[in-house]
Amino acid sequence: MPTRDELLELVPHYVAMVLIVLFAMTIIRAVVGEQHILIEFAIILALVFAYRPFIHYFDVMPVPTLWEREEN
Repeated sequence: MPTRDELLELVPHYVAMVLIVLFAMTIIRAVVGEQHILIEFAIILALVFAYRPFIHYFDVMPVPTLWEREEN
């Protein structure tokens, strides 16, 4: 069971993920225009699932202890 501190470590990552998705969708809509909802959903899923490996590989932000514990 995750502790309160471990859950609080995840908050900046979820905020960053939401901001990345909003920024990317704004750029895509400005460049390409309005897309079908399934295409937008696929782009959002790709961004969300690519976030964690990106953080691990490029070491952009400190990795939460909860993620480290799941890997072991």
